[in-house]
Amino acid sequence: MTAREYLQTILDAGKRIQIKQNEVKRLHDSLTSLSISTDKEQVSHTRNVSLMSDTISRIVDMEHEIDQQLNALYSLHREAAKYFDHLRPEYAKVLIDRYIRGMTIPDLMKTYNYCRRNVYRIIDSATNELQMLFNKLGEENIPAFERIHRNAQECTEMHTLSS
Repeated sequence: MTAREYLQTILDAGKRIQIKQNEVKRLHDSLTSLSISTDKEQVSHTRNVSLMSDTISRIVDMEHEIDQQLNALYSLHREAAKYFDHLRPEYAKVLIDRYIRGMTIPDLMKTYNYCRRNVYRIIDSATNELQMLFNKLGEENIPAFERIHRNAQECTEMHTLSS
């Protein structure tokens, strides 16, 4: 796994979790917006009479998946932070903001008062420096590298299974 792939995996895992959290929020909102008419006694003509219990069950399942994915993501964040400690501080700061905090390029431009080209240049330089660190240490000499790769795959597999 290259440094670029590693960083993108972290960013993608965070985005997938955010999508699931938004879906859970939407389901919560749909439950609270259900209203019952008390004017007349209504007979359900639909086959799915347990809509509320199905929705609650789906929310619970999704929240469990989110918890598992968050644990894997936090593990990736901790491992990445260890590698970022070996980079130049300005590079580490930008990589943390971009890939761990999930800031967009326009957010980085505003935060650091850089033009778009400078943001991309710094990200590329930081990523190249991280890749040199990976190459210098070698995958077999990085005890956590396989665990990082496995955590990244778990995040991807959890997303694939739940979709």
